[in-house]
Amino acid sequence: MSKRISDTVMKILIYLMLIQFGVSAEPSAEIYQNVLRPFSSDGCSAFFDSNRGGSWQHCCVQHDLHYWKGGTKQMRKNADKQLRDCVNDQEPALGGLVYLGVRLGGGSYLPFTWRWGYGWYVPRSYLPTTIEEQDYINFMQPSSIETVEIQRQSLVGKRDTVTENYCLDLALQRLSEQEGLFSFEYEVLEEKMNSEDTGWSQHYKIRMNEINKDYLVELIVLNRSACELNSRREDPRRGEQSLRSLIKVHKIKELN
Repeated sequence: MSKRISDTVMKILIYLMLIQFGVSAEPSAEIYQNVLRPFSSDGCSAFFDSNRGGSWQHCCVQHDLHYWKGGTKQMRKNADKQLRDCVNDQEPALGGLVYLGVRLGGGSYLPFTWRWGYGWYVPRSYLPTTIEEQDYINFMQPSSIETVEIQRQSLVGKRDTVTENYCLDLALQRLSEQEGLFSFEYEVLEEKMNSEDTGWSQHYKIRMNEINKDYLVELIVLNRSACELNSRREDPRRGEQSLRSLIKVHKIKELN
């Protein structure tokens, strides 16, 4: 584990101890850090992974490893090309078809369980992973894909959350990416929801304590209850689709 990750873990432990003994100088402060699920693969997803001539499932598992951790658009394109070439080595007639499928159905903001960056609780943008994120990825990823057990998944996944509020999750993740901070202490100074002609808007005034900056983050939500954990209006069959289609960051403004 890297020194950066160790420092982050130590900061979290100290913060929790201060809270326990009631001596925290920032009683309303919380720590945000996106969570990476343990690696899992569904093989070739909705596509068959073998025929009488052989199997290309290992190609799909390696492809899933790239998609699990995410990254830039070019990294995704490279991963898709590697999948195409690997499948072509096993079955030349199928590589192009598989490539077309992942290019159309694997985008970061799609609701599917195989989307680009599917390992992260809160969707990342198409940004390079930071040094701290890469350390975290290296710690979480399997030592060999040969030991990975294939787990078939539903079309859309469940909605995971870091803060127990989907809107706040997305607001903090965009601030994390903007400032290049993998983990940071924050305070929500103000929050409100307004009715708009096209739906609803959720506003947060957030202080990032590490860099002593305040931000106004505005999100567009098409469903008033889209931010809520276990909302009664949430259709469980849609899973992560609610997070993507009903919540979008509209504006981020630095206030100081």
